Order: sequence, then structure tokens, then C-alpha cells
Amino acid sequence: MTVRHCIAALLFSILWIGVSAKPPLLVAQGIEQDPPTQPDTGFTPDWDWSVEKFMANEVIYAFGGQKKWKDKSWNIAFDVVAIVNKKEVERYSYQWNRSTGQCIASGKIPDGRPWQVNFSDVTARTGTATVGGKPVLRSELPGILQMTANRFNDHLRSILLPFFLLDSGVVLMMGSDTTLPSEHSSPGELGGGMPGGGTMQGGAMPGGGTMQGGGMPDGGMPDGGMPGGGMPGGGMPGGGMPGGGRQGKITALIAEFTQDSLQPSLYTLYLDNNREVKAVKSERGDQELFLWWDKTKRFGDIRLLIPIRQQTLDRSVTFQYENINVGKFEIKADG
Repeated sequence: MTVRHCIAALLFSILWIGVSAKPPLLVAQGIEQDPPTQPDTGFTPDWDWSVEKFMANEVIYAFGGQKKWKDKSWNIAFDVVAIVNKKEVERYSYQWNRSTGQCIASGKIPDGRPWQVNFSDVTARTGTATVGGKPVLRSELPGILQMTANRFNDHLRSILLPFFLLDSGVVLMMGSDTTLPSEHSSPGELGGGMPGGGTMQGGAMPGGGTMQGGGMPDGGMPDGGMPGGGMPGGGMPGGGMPGGGRQGKITALIAEFTQDSLQPSLYTLYLDNNREVKAVKSERGDQELFLWWDKTKRFGDIRLLIPIRQQTLDRSVTFQYENINVGKFEIKADG
């Protein structure tokens, strides 16, 4: 059995445990209070824009605006922490130089040894990788670089999704106004409002999977699994999500990322009247995931609004984003 087969088998077991864990983590929803942001004066809309594009711009404005986002002189670093049944099961760290494309990803394999991938250019998938301080096999390096870059991009899109809405290769659609489901809805009940009927199988961990087997960090889906292993979806025009636990109508904005490899990635953003994201549903193929955006906070001089906690539909799995640093700092590899 090859290292890759071992990774796949162990990954599936971990994901299945995460998905089937039912005890709810009832955490109060809220937004940390901070001073109002300065108006973003760096944007002039095209008056022939569609309703969807105007909506997307309102969402971007609510999360910090385009002007500073387009300024690539600042960098971002963050940790991704996956918690199942109140226990931390995975932690990954990322540092990204936006102007050069340098990116450092790091974590630990199950036996405690550290791994690190140092991209000279994360877009080009070029760089080096080590496990336990030793270089990985040359034959395995391309696969490790590919999967780690895909996972990083998935996490980046998961926490900074609003800022990608007006990128080229993104098709926007308005879904029907709807109501959000109850936290106690089951994936089967939710499937009635999702294209393809959906489950959360394969979607406990953003980016899909763990680094297992001692040499392959990031056992995610080849060519990039969506956060939680599935692409945002659902809420297609003419079909909202089943109503249930929360009062009031929610606006559904659907973003299809056609540039994604293998299959397009589909995200549905559920927005309140202030254009803040309350939840996101993702879909790729037959894999789907619903995440509550439970808590957001503004960071750095850039004043970007970033979700610091997301939870699955039944709140059995929590994704926390910690040690977030937004600003002009140096990217440094460990050791």
C-alpha cells in the first residue's frame, strides 16, 4: 500500500468521525464591536452593472472595501484550528506575502513531528517541503506542493470570501430570499434545498483532510477541495433553504468560481440587511457543506472584517481562525 493510499484511508476515518459527531457546541453568535470604518472612496461602480454585482460590492464594502484589499503592500498570517466535540483535532498555520506570492504553511503530523512547506510562489506551486526538519522525497514534492497550495487557497477563500466576489471568472446569481435552517436540522433535511441533495460526508475539515503517513502534509482533495471538502452551493434561484430556526428573510447571493479546476466551485452567501454574511453553503460536485459565520472581527490598519469562528450546521465541528495578523510584516520560516 502506498503512502498516498494510507493517507486517503486515515483521512476518510477522521472526516467521518468529525461529521458524525452530534453533540452541539452552542456558542452565542455575535460581532465584536469596534469603531466605524472610514468610507472606501477608491471605488466607482459601472452603472451598467447587474443587480448581482451591486450586491457583491455592498458585501465587499461591509467587510472593509476594495481599496485597501487591492493594495498588495500588506500581508496576512493566520492559524486554522478544527475542533470536534470541544477537542482540537487539527491546527495549520499560514503566512502569505501578497506582493511576492511567498507563502509558508506549517503544522504537525499525528506523531508530533512538524512539517513545513515554504512556497517561493504559491500561485506557481514552487517551493520546498520538510517533515521533522528533513526534506521530503523529491518524487513526493510536487504532490505536496499542489495539495498544500490548494488547501491554503481554500482556507483563504473561506475567511476572505467577500473580497473574491468581483474577481474575473466568478459568475454571480441572486437566489430567492429565504430563511436560515434550524441548528438542529439534519443534512438530509437540508438536502431538499441543495442541488444534488447533499450530505456533509467528506467535509469535516476545511480543505479536506489531514497530513498523515509521515510525509504528505495536507491530504486534501487533489486540485483543491473546497473548505470542508465541498463547494458552496444551494440556494439556487427558485429554491431557497428550508425555513426553521431563525426569524426574518435572508438574501442569498450565489457565486460560481468557474476558474477552479476539475469542477466549478459554487458558494451561496446568506446576507442580512447590513450585507453581513450569516452563513455560507459550499458545493463541489456531490460534496456540500453549510457553515455558520458566528463571529467576525476587524483586523489591522487595513480594517478588514474577518470571520474568526465558523461552525457546521449542527455545530458539532468548529473552525476557529486564530493569531490573525494583517499588515506590513516580514514572512519568516521556522528555524
